[in-house]
Amino acid sequence: MWVCVKLDVDNAHNAMARAAILETVEMEQSLRRLTLHYAATSAAPTALESGGQVWEEGEEGLTQGRPGSSGRFCVGLHPDVRQLVAEVRMGGGGEEEGGSVFGNDYGYLFSPPGIVFPALERFAARILDRCSLHLQRSKTEVFCWGDLPTGTPADLKRAGMEVNGIFELRDWDRVRRLRQRLPDIDRGRHQGGGQEDL
Repeated sequence: MWVCVKLDVDNAHNAMARAAILETVEMEQSLRRLTLHYAATSAAPTALESGGQVWEEGEEGLTQGRPGSSGRFCVGLHPDVRQLVAEVRMGGGGEEEGGSVFGNDYGYLFSPPGIVFPALERFAARILDRCSLHLQRSKTEVFCWGDLPTGTPADLKRAGMEVNGIFELRDWDRVRRLRQRLPDIDRGRHQGGGQEDL
């Protein structure tokens, strides 16, 4: 049995430890030349604003929506994501098994539950310690066919929702349907067809 876990990082940009960004820039050979720039531009406090009015100064983190915030966040989180990817990719027998997809402050992990769940817990501990980030467990969901497997952390919910006694998977079903129809959609595109409504 395999599971897919959709994870989310709570208040990601605003909570990211600036020190984690600088540590990553210093340890990555290809980024080392940016260390002084990152240090100088990260030293000033971040103004928190709404509607053009500054309402507080952020002591740590970055400003959500600011042009450089997303890139800096990803740089700071990169070593922890890299470690997580390695853990879910390599199965218990040492063969490549699972995988992951990450985009900024969210990600998807897929592998057998005995690999994914312990790796997720180690990742949550690492990002809290190194980056001051919290795994947003209320938005972290588990997708699997059938019942949730034994060993699923009690605070993680199943992806989807129950409607009239039937569990519907929302986006997960849409992804599955899209994957099944890709050959038809691709043929339609080559024959001048329009966008498919899923």
